[in-house]
Amino acid sequence: MIWNGQVRLLENRDIGHDHFLAVFEAREVAGALRPAQFVMLRVGDGTDPLLSRPFSVARVGLGATVDLLYKPYGRGTRILSGLRPGTTVGMVGPLGRPFPDPPPGTTRVLAVAGGIGVAPFPLLGEHLRRLGAPRPHLLYGARQAADLVGRDLLEAAGWSIEVVTDDGSEGRRALVPALLDETLAALGPEERARTFTYVCGPTRMMAATDAVLARHGGAGQFSVEAFMGCGFGVCLSCVIPLREGEGEDGGYRRVCVDGPTFPAGSLAWPQGLGA
Repeated sequence: MIWNGQVRLLENRDIGHDHFLAVFEAREVAGALRPAQFVMLRVGDGTDPLLSRPFSVARVGLGATVDLLYKPYGRGTRILSGLRPGTTVGMVGPLGRPFPDPPPGTTRVLAVAGGIGVAPFPLLGEHLRRLGAPRPHLLYGARQAADLVGRDLLEAAGWSIEVVTDDGSEGRRALVPALLDETLAALGPEERARTFTYVCGPTRMMAATDAVLARHGGAGQFSVEAFMGCGFGVCLSCVIPLREGEGEDGGYRRVCVDGPTFPAGSLAWPQGLGA
């Protein structure tokens, strides 16, 4: 059931390098959320900004609070970063299709995150722990060490973490799809067949990660980020193309209602990004 109403901001903490953790009292949404689902947040009463904005949910607190890990980019998120506890905003959720559980027989769970794409993984880690799944291992890449945020949330949720940075300021100097390539190459064929990978991050990173999974015959799920105006599939602002031959009718899918999660190998990334 999708809920639509006003929620109260309990905390809006600057966690460093222009990243924030916002905690909302939202019992009606929190009780129904699953990993990779999202909420639409409206931070003003007027027309500036006019539309709500989508946010991945990082954590649910005791079925009563919804935590959003975010970095201000545009007008809406900049307004959100300046809100004080006690402020009420409009929230709609939960929306979208969640990450599926690891398939039966999975013995290794990996995740690949780029930058703020790490946001849905604390909630996923908690869910995997409740399932009794193998302890998940996160490959986390960012431009620099300061962009590796939320590690306390991830560790509390049961993730082991391996990091790389573009500039080498923490971990190795490498791109995170290359780290996944090395990780899968080090496994035997049977181990790779029993490995399942979750992915979220910038489009270029996800395209390259999808290509890595294809080379190794790996299975996984991607959580796609997209601009959207409604969250209900009406405005068609978040459509994404499928690969030729995927789906009964091929063509496009709406990230808000058909996603945000899609199987590895199903999406047609912009030309050249997956090379």
